[in-house]
Amino acid sequence: LEEENDCHEDWKDSPSLKSGSKQNSEDVNFYFMPSSRGCQVLVIDGCLLHQNTIRTSGKSYWRCQKKGCFYRAVYDPRVDKVTKTTGLHNHPPDSNQMIRRQFINNVKCQIMEHPHVPARQIYEKEVHKVHQELEELGVIWKIPPFSCVKHHAYRARRIATKNEDDEEEDD
Repeated sequence: LEEENDCHEDWKDSPSLKSGSKQNSEDVNFYFMPSSRGCQVLVIDGCLLHQNTIRTSGKSYWRCQKKGCFYRAVYDPRVDKVTKTTGLHNHPPDSNQMIRRQFINNVKCQIMEHPHVPARQIYEKEVHKVHQELEELGVIWKIPPFSCVKHHAYRARRIATKNEDDEEEDD
């Protein structure tokens, strides 16, 4: 990902990197996205966190996926907030990876919704959509070729059609 006024040191100004050890939950901007293995990944400040443990209280404990990074977070589903963060990221967020993951997830979701539409057609539609969105932002990003996405697309189609077959058998 390249921006017109690319400043490689901007990641150091992120709230999760500025403050020392703990941060209030109101300051944390987060969302979940599906992982490549079907679980959820927590995204905070453009960095991916994997679930470490779940307590009986329902709270889940997350750690940064980068080896050697000591950033941690606690998510409480009862209040739908990240209630605590500790540590600091020792790396910049990988925005290329985030956009790539989001792109592949969008293709997979479209295939799950429309399993009988050809995968390449869905891929081309998503490519067009991403080109428009990123062009408006002035961002240049190399979209992964269909050959890199087709495994994910075909797997999503197999799952979607298997689910359709299972529903027909239940009737």
